[in-house]
Amino acid sequence: MSPVFKIFSILCIYNYISAQEISVTTVIEVENSTKSKKTYFSDYHVDSSTVKNCDIIIIGGNLNIDGTINGKITIIGGDVYLGPTAVINGEILAIGGTVTRHKSAKVKGKINQSNLKEGLLYKEIEDQVFEKDSLNIDNLSYNNLIHTNNDLFIHNRNEGLVFTPINIYWDKNGNSSFALRFELGYRFGSSESIGQLTFDKSFFSKNVGIFASIFKKSRSDDKYRLPTSENSWASFLARQDFYDRWDEEGWSFGAVTNFDRLIFKIEMNYVDVDSIGVIDNIWSLIESKRKIRLNPFLINSKTIDYLHITLNFKTKNYAPLSSGLVINIDGELNQTNRSHRIISLVKLNWEMTKGIVFRYQIINGISGNLNNFRKFGVGGLGSVSAFPYKFQIGDQMVQMNGELIFTEDFTDEWFFLKIFFDGGYAWSDNYMQLDDDKSFSFEQNDVMEKGISSAGIGIGSSDHKNLDWAVNIAKPLNGREVFETTIRFNYNF
Repeated sequence: MSPVFKIFSILCIYNYISAQEISVTTVIEVENSTKSKKTYFSDYHVDSSTVKNCDIIIIGGNLNIDGTINGKITIIGGDVYLGPTAVINGEILAIGGTVTRHKSAKVKGKINQSNLKEGLLYKEIEDQVFEKDSLNIDNLSYNNLIHTNNDLFIHNRNEGLVFTPINIYWDKNGNSSFALRFELGYRFGSSESIGQLTFDKSFFSKNVGIFASIFKKSRSDDKYRLPTSENSWASFLARQDFYDRWDEEGWSFGAVTNFDRLIFKIEMNYVDVDSIGVIDNIWSLIESKRKIRLNPFLINSKTIDYLHITLNFKTKNYAPLSSGLVINIDGELNQTNRSHRIISLVKLNWEMTKGIVFRYQIINGISGNLNNFRKFGVGGLGSVSAFPYKFQIGDQMVQMNGELIFTEDFTDEWFFLKIFFDGGYAWSDNYMQLDDDKSFSFEQNDVMEKGISSAGIGIGSSDHKNLDWAVNIAKPLNGREVFETTIRFNYNF
């Protein structure tokens, strides 16, 4: 099919569906006896606090829905993404694109999609879901770039149980470019309130925005290892915590740009930094006598200002079990003590054939003049398996992870299989090592002068490619004669 014919076909289909004349206006509203229609010629996002009582037509853009739409959705030449809070009371028709649906999304009408490459044929789909991995710790939508969503319940060794019942977003039901967001929670471990208040102004259909915020919250450098929710389950079930944290209280301002696959954020922060102690009597279902790992400690609280920059790029329809590329760069420049910290992450997935997916990531970190609690660490869950948490610590680090997954489509059974490899190295002028494992039979200097690595196998089960659980067995490839068994509620990375 020639490009000219494709364009002609799209125009004809659109006129047939909407019975309206196409113009170059960004939004077209058509009132009729039953319901209004809104037409957009670019990407459009419906956030979780918005209710749209109209039919929506998108031409040449993508539609990202986290809120409620009472009406029919028609999208031509783009994709529809239904988030976990999406509610659609109507039919979805996608022409020349796909509909991706989170398992918690509610759709009370039919979902029809067709692909122009395969001809103008309808295809009804029952259930198509988002795939997740550890990169999706923070949703990279416009709203969450400015004010990251926290889980309702968080459980860890520093804060105990954190309950955040108030998370309100006001933007006149999506009709205002000004927005105010308020979040309030409580740390039961230290008996104190936490929260954040943010005011932002968006431009160009929320592709650009500026914001200012005041907050008191915990912060960590370890969120790339595993999602916050999975870490909370590890703490609740088995008294384990794979984050190091500190407390920040202050204010910030900055700007964001969000153009589909390219995201940029720059933020200036003025904060009081303090350490968070460890709660010895934290409750867990099992392993109640497990020794709790210590947290990095600041001798004195201090006031600092720092510039934080985030850059993220991903290919269209990136997902853990399909081909795609993600590049994420996170940089910080501390104006107070002239220190810097830059960490880059690249993920590459290759669907070799139906049911076999090779996944690979490489992480590189460089820094200068950092305090010890901000140094890079290699080892532990989400890093190098079968080694203690942050077994190596240094001013620089490199980490590589790869896995070959044989999905249920390949095994033709209820389970998937995987083979994985982890490797990493952290170094600096003065080496540091955690001395919480007495099973080593070699000199510390030997392992600190080279990287660490491990390999393993895993088995698990997923629901419509949305990973539910996996059991991994890993063994170090240098020095340690141990086997480590872990249970994951997520992909390895």
